[in-house]
Amino acid sequence: MKRAQVRELWESRLAEYTQSGMDIKSWCMANDISLVTFQSWRKKLVPTTPTNPWIPVTLVDESPRASQSGVSIRLGSIVIDVDAGFDHTVLRSVVDTLRA
Repeated sequence: MKRAQVRELWESRLAEYTQSGMDIKSWCMANDISLVTFQSWRKKLVPTTPTNPWIPVTLVDESPRASQSGVSIRLGSIVIDVDAGFDHTVLRSVVDTLRA
């Protein structure tokens, strides 16, 4: 079998697995496929995309206070003024809360 054919076979198998609703181990046993081989092909054909925990932020300096405070952060309609010497933990907590 040529590489392209093997790849198509595994793409088909992975689609069948996904549609089956079974866990990987059970599906592999039912289809007489090695779990290690399945996981190897799954890794090749279904690359994991890391999630981006960051959200886009636009920095705007619209007032004299903004330049004195350090920075103003806009999250949609919300503006956070971050003064020099701010507590990183508090800012992270505020941003996490706004995301929820």
